[in-house]
Amino acid sequence: MPVFCTYSAPELEILNFIGDYLRQNPRNKKVSPVDVWEYLKERGIFKKVDDDNYSFRLNGVFEYFLGYHMKVDPKFKEHVLESDQLYITFKNEFEIYAGLSRSDEAFLDAIFEKSKVIFESLNTEFDTLSLDKSLNVRARILPNYERKMMELSRKTRSLTFEELDELDELANELDIDTQTIEGVKQKQAIELNQEDIGVLDNALFILGRVFRNIDEINSEKKVKDIFNYYIKSVCQWGLRIIDTSKAIDFQTKVETEDEIDLLYDLTQKIIPYVVQTSASNHILHRNLEGIILDRIELLKKDHFVDTSVRFVPLISEL
Repeated sequence: MPVFCTYSAPELEILNFIGDYLRQNPRNKKVSPVDVWEYLKERGIFKKVDDDNYSFRLNGVFEYFLGYHMKVDPKFKEHVLESDQLYITFKNEFEIYAGLSRSDEAFLDAIFEKSKVIFESLNTEFDTLSLDKSLNVRARILPNYERKMMELSRKTRSLTFEELDELDELANELDIDTQTIEGVKQKQAIELNQEDIGVLDNALFILGRVFRNIDEINSEKKVKDIFNYYIKSVCQWGLRIIDTSKAIDFQTKVETEDEIDLLYDLTQKIIPYVVQTSASNHILHRNLEGIILDRIELLKKDHFVDTSVRFVPLISEL
């Protein structure tokens, strides 16, 4: 369909496409392409973007049809899946496709294998370390923490316009998504940089949402393997964020080394909650309750009680 390539198309070209599509089914012989097109415009699916070209009105609708197109055109799906430049930018379409194809085990396998490549550097760095010990080392407790935080908050309360702009840029980097309620956005190539926190976050989103949606899988081993891999990788992602936060320059807002340490400490304490929120958003669903409970019982039997604590926030939301 022309819209998929150029994001907009002339009205005549869209009418010709609708006509070709209708003729593929003999039941549509009496259906008028003009009537279908007028109905789509009346329902607000499309909008006019210039003198003769039309585009989808909402980016979310555009993404839905791209996800649906993956279902009817496997070559398109495979092209996006295999492309390192397109993989991340089609994250919402992968989720939609998985929701439309809940038994596509091969697609889930492909996403899992792609994820293992993307997280190879992260897994190599942390696989030999205890997640709990690594987090405890990073989340140290400073003396007089509460009093110092109150004093520091009074110094850092006001933000300049430049700093507010920096926060907006940070929100964009963390992919706080507002485009589903906006017009169609042009797809941008995103390199699969294994060291980029934002890329890893989006890759976790894809793995979590595809795993959650493709739920007609009978292999208990496969379900548990993917779930355990996701949990391991999202925790390691949190450790990577903590380590990255050490490079933040807090010196422009505070005066002493103690205050800088305090800000680092606050950052490190917040990040586990960021990880919990991301994991809940990506993967949490009632149909995983049994898997989560089984995992906790296994950890308890192996005497890794502290490790099982990481799953408690997830269960509390089920």
